[in-house]
Amino acid sequence: MSRALLLTVLLMLCSCGELPEGLTPDLGARVSSWIPGRSDVLAYEDITGSGYSGHHVARDSATFAAIWYEAFGWMNQPQPPVDFTTQMIILAVSVGPAGEQVRLDSVVTYTSGVRGFVSTCSLPLPLAVEGHPGYLVRAPRNEGMYFNTRRVSPCWSLS
Repeated sequence: MSRALLLTVLLMLCSCGELPEGLTPDLGARVSSWIPGRSDVLAYEDITGSGYSGHHVARDSATFAAIWYEAFGWMNQPQPPVDFTTQMIILAVSVGPAGEQVRLDSVVTYTSGVRGFVSTCSLPLPLAVEGHPGYLVRAPRNEGMYFNTRRVSPCWSLS
């Protein structure tokens, strides 16, 4: 199977996922990009034991309610409001060693798809969120998204 055909099959089967290293499709020209601001970050906490790993997208209230309850319900905070006609939720979760930090850097829309860029890094304790942190962000709505994750050093500021 040719690489182009394999990429086409992957794009058709996946609406959201982490693509294997080296299999990043050509999504065409960049149309727009979005960088989360402070008010877009809804939570950044250790969600070890929640069952979530990798990156997830919620485009409806039921999916968001499940993510909020499973990953952040222990905080005893009300679920933040989201207008799912114009917004969606992205949960980026560190899958590296305990203490590895995670952050959604940007969402870029191309002529043929959308890609979320995530970075990870390690901070020494007590600066790091222990366990496996979940980074929950309210973002502009789009349909279909792939994620690219990269490890950075030195670590970025969490504030």
